[in-house]
Amino acid sequence: MSDSTFYKRHCIYFPAMAGWFITSAALSSYNKVIFGQDRGAFPCPLLLTSLHFFVQWVFSYSASALFPDFFGGAVVKKMSWKTYLGEFVQFI
Repeated sequence: MSDSTFYKRHCIYFPAMAGWFITSAALSSYNKVIFGQDRGAFPCPLLLTSLHFFVQWVFSYSASALFPDFFGGAVVKKMSWKTYLGEFVQFI
């Protein structure tokens, strides 16, 4: 398999993965500020973290649905679980 074929097959997921990583990092930093004892001392950290994950999922699902060619949504919808897990394990 040539390098260009590998990149064509796997780099289609990069924009979605980069968006997920950046959003996750931003929410983690926000959580540190909100949950810190010297700043906010928010009393329900698990609830807020769960809401953050839900909002992150809604944004990623919406982006994949609205721009399937850019984010690979059409490819992922047709993908079997066996293929999905095979692709996922390569990134670990």
